[in-house]
Amino acid sequence: MSLSKKITLAPTEKSDFQHFTELRKSVMRPHVMQQGLPWHEDNEDAYHKALFNAPGLRRIIFEGKCIGFVGISSGTETINIGRFCVAEDYQSRGIGTHVLRTILEEPVCKGKTITIDVLKMNPSRRIFERLGFALVSEDEKLAHYERKQDIEELHHRIFKFCGFVRRNKHFP
Repeated sequence: MSLSKKITLAPTEKSDFQHFTELRKSVMRPHVMQQGLPWHEDNEDAYHKALFNAPGLRRIIFEGKCIGFVGISSGTETINIGRFCVAEDYQSRGIGTHVLRTILEEPVCKGKTITIDVLKMNPSRRIFERLGFALVSEDEKLAHYERKQDIEELHHRIFKFCGFVRRNKHFP
């Protein structure tokens, strides 16, 4: 069975807060510590409450089980993908890549610049780069990526997905 039939994105519910906090801490703590940044449990609890309550957070469901979260914030010209975490036992299976591709294909992303900020030492950076995100800047903590959604590229991806071969630039 393909990943597309096993993975769904669903809205969060209030009852997801504890799972979100525990999962995000377990995934993020090693990256924060590896980067030499401070980790203060009390601050993290408040931070995660703010992240959870921000609009656009979705559960990543794999074979009926919530294994991660991703947040999408939409502006007039940009979409920000954040709060993205997949449980460690489910990493390196193509799930994160599939989730990002699913989001990039959503109509709300059409013609917009997609942004993602990630800890500099987080190995997930490779996924973003593989999917066409360009590193636009770095600071002491984060790497800032963006990807411009080109309408021509979207047409090509849609036709490719449907099994059509692109003949020239004027006819997908």
